[in-house]
Amino acid sequence: MDCLSDARNIQSLCSLLCPDDQDENIPGPTVPGGTALTPGTITGPKGTRRIAPPNVKVTAKTPCADKAEKRAKQDDIWGESEVEQGITLQQDDHRTEPEYEILYRQKVGTEDVYLGMSDRDVSSDHCEEITIKIELPDTKLPDITLETLRERLIVMSPKYRLNLALPYAVKKDQGSAKWDGKKQVLKVVLPIERDVRLVDLAGAART
Repeated sequence: MDCLSDARNIQSLCSLLCPDDQDENIPGPTVPGGTALTPGTITGPKGTRRIAPPNVKVTAKTPCADKAEKRAKQDDIWGESEVEQGITLQQDDHRTEPEYEILYRQKVGTEDVYLGMSDRDVSSDHCEEITIKIELPDTKLPDITLETLRERLIVMSPKYRLNLALPYAVKKDQGSAKWDGKKQVLKVVLPIERDVRLVDLAGAART
């Protein structure tokens, strides 16, 4: 009788904590003689609730977490289908990547050449512009499509396709492009976007 009373008390406690389970057909408690009380004797072998085994990570999903996940997906720039479609188009594009060359350019004055007062060196960190030369044989100017982004350069033609990641962020709206029809080379000049401006020590000394 004590085991049966304990089982009924546990069932009453479960009904208070989980009122949604009252409508479910849960078999009543059965305590065989000499058998220890287990979760199976409370919910039955076909109970609708499952108990996670020990040492297993359980993720609890709440309405707030679901809303946050949906909001994060809405804030994504590219959807999953758009990303997959972009990857497929890139894989199916069999156009040849043209040969290209990246050059760096910086403005050097007499104080840099003879005195070195502006603290400049020959590294690319002190350059103001990037020059990209792209060879496009058997191509005409009307067939070339050029798109300049802040950190990427895209050039396309019926025969060639170049998707180039730039080494530095550039000012995309201040660049220039020139087509050499004889050499069939496209020259693109892009000013580098610098977060920290170089101090002109020579100019400061003159003032």
